[in-house]
Amino acid sequence: MQKSRTARHQAGFTLIELMITVSVAAILMGIGIPAMSSMVENNRRTQVVNDLVGGLHLARNTAQATGEPIGLCPLAAAGAATCTPGSGWQNGWLVFRDSNADGVHGTDEEVLRRAGALPRGISLSSSNASLLRYRRNRGVSGNTTFTICPDSDGTGNGRAIAVGVAGFPRLTTVNCP
Repeated sequence: MQKSRTARHQAGFTLIELMITVSVAAILMGIGIPAMSSMVENNRRTQVVNDLVGGLHLARNTAQATGEPIGLCPLAAAGAATCTPGSGWQNGWLVFRDSNADGVHGTDEEVLRRAGALPRGISLSSSNASLLRYRRNRGVSGNTTFTICPDSDGTGNGRAIAVGVAGFPRLTTVNCP
């Protein structure tokens, strides 16, 4: 009797199979990573929009409920306790009870909400950079438009929050530079 030869089975991958798998993975990552970074940037922008609109609604509703003027102003620096006229909105903002109606946040005035510094890659500008004050009659001190833009998007896809004299925030899409 002759012994039959059995075929040896290989365990593992050939070099060609491995190269094809790595190539397919590289192509998928090349497509997926830019989409992921765009999604992260959109989420950051949405977070800023939601925080700011929430602060505007809080200020308007509190002014109506209490009959006191409520201010919204940019922080002087990240983590600061006070606002400084003319400072940028990048450091965050305060919603405060303007009990003496002077339009300036004093140390004795209650802070209703403090928003922290903006996330990396997002910018916020305002047509009225120093203060937005809700008066007793629910109106604001003047028309203001906040513009939220990604720093490196390249698509010009931003948001604007327009606040008219009635105090209602209205959200629109804008082209960013």
